[in-house]
Amino acid sequence: MQYLVPVLLYSLLGIGLYIADAVAMAAFSDQLGFWAALFLGVSPIRIILRMSVLALLLILGYSSSKRLWEQQKPITSWQEDHTQERIWGSAESHERSQRILYHSLRMARMFKMSKQHQESLRTLCYCYDIGLIGVPNSILEKKAPLNAEDQKIMDQHIMEGAKILSVIKPLSSAADLVLKHEEYYNGRGYLGLKRNKIPLSVRIFQVAWMYDCMIYPSPHRRPMLCDEALLELEYYAGSALDPEVVAAFIKLMNKPTIFAPILGRSFSPRQL
Repeated sequence: MQYLVPVLLYSLLGIGLYIADAVAMAAFSDQLGFWAALFLGVSPIRIILRMSVLALLLILGYSSSKRLWEQQKPITSWQEDHTQERIWGSAESHERSQRILYHSLRMARMFKMSKQHQESLRTLCYCYDIGLIGVPNSILEKKAPLNAEDQKIMDQHIMEGAKILSVIKPLSSAADLVLKHEEYYNGRGYLGLKRNKIPLSVRIFQVAWMYDCMIYPSPHRRPMLCDEALLELEYYAGSALDPEVVAAFIKLMNKPTIFAPILGRSFSPRQL
């Protein structure tokens, strides 16, 4: 339905101009009434001009509708094609994204991040691997370690994801975050960015994503306990992850839960 809106709007504009021309003719003519100016007593040239304007507006409406469809198509294709069976880490995926978003927003509020940046972070949590739409199934489903050529193709999904989001206006603010979401804090990532050159939203996302991947790993790996995962995050603090964000996440995970008053003692998620 949303794709028909531009067509309808341009059609109404064309009809409005058609009627406005008839009203103007009737107003400046003593011999023609409105209906006569609309249908009768109008020269063929004027009719052709009116219909040409209407046709032009219909073409513009169709072009706008087509452009909107092409912008939305990557998201639709991604949702339809990349299922849990194809990519465990991304489209297991709605549930994983929700968990990552939950932890990310908690940290964002801790760092007093603006609402605008929180919205971009929300988009990143759901679209970080959207560029995998351009990676062949043979690579995505490969169980053996990727060779150099496959890895090169795989790495391109970062650029492709950023390109896809950049042309979708409601999501475009997160394009830069998707481009940088695999950078390492020590500068050994794809683009070589380090420390504060990596956006805070990305540094927050990386901690939440790594934690979730350890707690809910791929089928061939053992799930870690919360304590194990937090220790692993501490291990990567300063190399792959921002130490300040890791410390903030650990602090959040050690906060007493809503059950503490009921139990009469401090009860943290790490004890669950």
